[in-house]
Amino acid sequence: MTLDPELNLTLADTQAIDDCWNRIGIHGDKSCPLLAEHIHCRNCSVYSAAATRLLDRYALQQDDHRPVATPEVEGDVLTRSLLMFRLGEEWLGIATRCLVEVAPLQPIHSLPHQRSRALLGVANVRGALVACLSLVELLGLDSTGSGPSGARI
Repeated sequence: MTLDPELNLTLADTQAIDDCWNRIGIHGDKSCPLLAEHIHCRNCSVYSAAATRLLDRYALQQDDHRPVATPEVEGDVLTRSLLMFRLGEEWLGIATRCLVEVAPLQPIHSLPHQRSRALLGVANVRGALVACLSLVELLGLDSTGSGPSGARI
C-alpha cells in the first residue's frame, strides 16, 4: 500500500486496516483458510470491508480539503443559467451557480458484492474515487422512457 501525501494519510491510518491479502492472501503466502472457499481475496468479506473503510476515509479527507464557494451577488439578476437534464420521463434542472465542476466522462468500475441498484460503482475523478449513483433508482423514477430521438440520459 502506498501513501498519498496529498491525502495526508498517517502511518496510524494505514495500520488500522488489516491487509491480510498482502500477508496470508493472494499476494502473500496464500495460507489463509478462507482462500480455498473464496478463490481470490477480492471475493472475501474482509477484503470488501477494508475497501469500504478506505473509501470512507478518502471521502472524509476530501471533504475537509474542499474550498467553500461563496456566490457574489451583483445586483438584480435578469437571466438564470441552468443545466437541464432528463431522468426517465422527467426533465430536471440545476442552477449552474450550484455547480463547482463538470468532469469529463470516466469509466465506472463496479464494486464486488454490491446489491444496491442505485450504486453503479466508483469512478476516478482527478485521482479520487467518487461514487456513481443512479438518480433514476434513487428517486424511484420510470427508467423505460426515452426521448424523441431514442437517446436516454
